[in-house]
Amino acid sequence: MKTRSIVLFILRSILLIVLILIAVFVYETDYKQSEIETYEKDQYRLVIYQVGTPSFPYGSGKCRFILSSDGKQINKQDIELANDGKWPDSNNFSVEWKSDSVSVTAHGEEQEDVRYTLNFN
Repeated sequence: MKTRSIVLFILRSILLIVLILIAVFVYETDYKQSEIETYEKDQYRLVIYQVGTPSFPYGSGKCRFILSSDGKQINKQDIELANDGKWPDSNNFSVEWKSDSVSVTAHGEEQEDVRYTLNFN
């Protein structure tokens, strides 16, 4: 009886460790936000994040633009960037501030330039 409970404990521990490793892998590849660049003008702040990792082996990657004012998020945009499986960096984005919005142009190796507009209101 004692041996059986020890074996069950070991099996449960191994299962728990495997589940934790799977959860960490899924978080890292699909959900983890890594800051690429921050842009500021007046009270506005635009942060560009990479979300997860680019799809294996040469797929697109996910990025997120978060626009905030005085520490409060006022706009958010999720995009896909076709960049030949490479990690996006600040060279993949151009930012233009306007009086009522900010425009972000995404440049990917496998896509035409795409412009996204995030309004201040």
